[in-house]
Amino acid sequence: AETTTSKAEKYMEKAITTLFAFQKTGGSIPEYIIDRMKLSLAKHEEVISEMLVSASDAQKNGLTESITRVHQLQEQVKELK
Repeated sequence: AETTTSKAEKYMEKAITTLFAFQKTGGSIPEYIIDRMKLSLAKHEEVISEMLVSASDAQKNGLTESITRVHQLQEQVKELK
């Protein structure tokens, strides 16, 4: 499960990086894309939080790190406007 959440975060990070690069070249990011990113990250956080409830102690550390990473990505998305 940790591997899957980590992969999802890497894809989200890549998408955000790509959007920043697009914006830097003068491109305008449609609001619906930013909204979709926000919703996706919120859902990802929700799923990880649910996983934390039944996770073993060994898994909890990785999942907690994932939630921290999601919060960082959410802050980056706020900067896209």
